[in-house]
Amino acid sequence: DARVQQATLAQEPVSPAMLATSEPANGHNIVYLINSRQMGRTRNFSSSSPIWDPITTTIGGCDPVAITKTLDFILDPNDPYNVAWAVGDTGIWRTANLNADTPCWKNVRSMAAIIAEFASNGITQTQTIQGVSRIIADASRPNYFFVVLRSVPGNPTDLSAHSGVVGWTTTNGQSWSWRQLPKPTAGDLRAGLGTYCGAPTGVANAQDGSGRIWLGVCSWSNNDLAFIVYSADYGNSWQVIWY
Repeated sequence: DARVQQATLAQEPVSPAMLATSEPANGHNIVYLINSRQMGRTRNFSSSSPIWDPITTTIGGCDPVAITKTLDFILDPNDPYNVAWAVGDTGIWRTANLNADTPCWKNVRSMAAIIAEFASNGITQTQTIQGVSRIIADASRPNYFFVVLRSVPGNPTDLSAHSGVVGWTTTNGQSWSWRQLPKPTAGDLRAGLGTYCGAPTGVANAQDGSGRIWLGVCSWSNNDLAFIVYSADYGNSWQVIWY
């Protein structure tokens, strides 16, 4: 079964180094390389001299809102040749013609639209949310995508007000649900549980339809304090399993 491969550089600030690579695609040789400012594609990766085409300018080219800082990129596991998702400072993006010479990206959810949905999801913290940092998919559940919002230091200074926010869609991006992550210990510096670690935090999920997700997070007050939170129901509820 031929697959399209991806390699993502999701970090800040911009670096020419590559954080993750992938094996060459079986048969098609299509590979994408992404960092926070650039997106490149080759269709002959196994060649001794692969040709890379820059396709960065196509993000936002079909939408009045542009993405200026890409923090993560994935291929849709159910249609990896044509569909991809990107997240960054201006929200969540999707293209349905990835293999075209100039893919057309559409803004699925802007940051303003995301924050506007917080109240109906019981979330009051909005002051430190600045973009979407991670996105993952579950190949066993088409139309499901999970994202981690980017939290950064700032007001309010009250540590208890800082908590990470995650979200997911089961409708291929048409509608989203949002949840605030739990805090380990009230009154402790570790109560400042957020998702700011100087770069997007690690996230992994099971691909077996069980809904299990693991997310690494850091304290807002101290980047040396690390946590792992866990969900067994696709992100609907969470528990701290290590800190």
